[in-house]
Amino acid sequence: MTPPVPDDPCFHWWMRSRLGTLALAGALLVTGCTGFDPAPVTTTATSTPPTTRATTPASAATTTTAATATTRPVETRAFYERTCVSRISSGYGSPGSDIPILHIGPVALLAVDSQWLATNTYFMEPTSEGRYEGIKFVLVVNHTAVGPVTVSVPEPDRDHVRLVYDPDRSRPRWEEADHTVKFGVCSDLDAQFNGGFVVNTPTCARVLVSDDGVDGTQWSASIPFGVPVDECPPDG
Repeated sequence: MTPPVPDDPCFHWWMRSRLGTLALAGALLVTGCTGFDPAPVTTTATSTPPTTRATTPASAATTTTAATATTRPVETRAFYERTCVSRISSGYGSPGSDIPILHIGPVALLAVDSQWLATNTYFMEPTSEGRYEGIKFVLVVNHTAVGPVTVSVPEPDRDHVRLVYDPDRSRPRWEEADHTVKFGVCSDLDAQFNGGFVVNTPTCARVLVSDDGVDGTQWSASIPFGVPVDECPPDG
């Protein structure tokens, strides 16, 4: 077999096909070249497909970018806000109902049974996905508050206690839960807001409450999560 000479129009195609960079184009153009056996070109081109080298790095880069985006940790926000219109109901429970209520200034937590909380810890364990079921307490904001009313966990306790009053984060990972929530005041009713707490270790959880419309006033209470009631400081 004699390869095309440099002056032959097929010479450059022959050189490129020997390098294996134009497999499909070579097969189509071979019919226009005379005195050249195309069999060796086919063998060489198919052994090193050019598309493999061109597309693999781009595909790998796309995969790496996607993985980085989905694994980026969520930062805890400064606070979450619930407005009056996001309430679920009103009042302090059914008339005549005998549920324990923890009053903290202008707010109240419904069904806070301190004796039961002191002896149970199952809700402190995260799921296999790192999410917390938490313990649910409906929070009531009294209509006489000026507002907004801020409920928060003191900074030293935030590694062990968080608030979950965002309906879109009802089963959060730890960093998705809030340490501060601001509640709007409904001037004509005592508004109920659904939510609760997540706790990751037995502790006396301190809760701070302030009415942002009243300067210098703050209330506090302690909730015994997995610890004896008498080990928690009295409400303040």
